[in-house]
Amino acid sequence: MLAGLFQRIATKRLEKRFHAHFESASGPALHRNAVAVAMMELEDPWVSQVMGEFSADEQPVFLMAYECFILWVLIRVLQERLQPAEIQDLTKRVRDAFVFFGRHDSVVFEKIWPYTAEFMPIALKGGAQTGAVYPLPLIIQAATSAGYPLPQKILDYRLGVHILTVMKCIADTLSPDAKPDA
Repeated sequence: MLAGLFQRIATKRLEKRFHAHFESASGPALHRNAVAVAMMELEDPWVSQVMGEFSADEQPVFLMAYECFILWVLIRVLQERLQPAEIQDLTKRVRDAFVFFGRHDSVVFEKIWPYTAEFMPIALKGGAQTGAVYPLPLIIQAATSAGYPLPQKILDYRLGVHILTVMKCIADTLSPDAKPDA
């Protein structure tokens, strides 16, 4: 009984945060939805927990690599529904929201972004032996290739599963079949 109550309270809090991000964003509803989804992921307690596993110098690098990943997923999910100009507008709106997040480093983001755009399509192809999609090593590689090495110790399967779940949630939320209140 109490578990159900706590679950409903948690759900209401998430809905409230989502709507706050949605309302503070500008542009078409789909763009505002994308901004809200991205910001909700950055605020996820999991991100704070993972950040604690990095040194103080590595934390902003991981966060920028993760922001790049989130933006890439958003673009990937929406690229067939939007025109290139709309993708550029959406990208700008999400990037602006990242800046207001408070821990954004535009210089680091700009250096990691091209590597993310290069490596993430490779991640979607899956491993040569298993065919499994597992983007975590390539998120780390994007930061490392940009000149910001991150330790390989973070390649924990729980983190990898979370990232796969994030990809699915973003795709489901921004699907043309998603309910308006999803």
